[in-house]
Amino acid sequence: MRVGAVIVTFNNKSMLRSLLADLYAQTRKPDDIIVIDNASSDGTRDMVALEFPSARHVMLEKNTGSAGGFREGIRLAIEENDLVWLLDDDVSVDREALAFLLAARETLINDMSM
Repeated sequence: MRVGAVIVTFNNKSMLRSLLADLYAQTRKPDDIIVIDNASSDGTRDMVALEFPSARHVMLEKNTGSAGGFREGIRLAIEENDLVWLLDDDVSVDREALAFLLAARETLINDMSM
């Protein structure tokens, strides 16, 4: 089961850096990390390229807000992934977060099939 993590950001390079570090430290890492950049001017693009080169950075021409950013991120993520994990750039996640979410999903699926 492939999981794509989608992060929408705008001029929040330092918090994005922290979140990306959290994602790369997951015990069950996302298969794809997509950063949707709402036309940041704070060096976000360079930071992602230098520090997290396996993440996909997508620069939008203009700031489309969270909804527009997530729309684009979901569109890209579902092309290659089975599940999509949506994240704002100002959150932090425990290193077991994705593993926990996937285990909870499996439990729900099993409970529904009974």
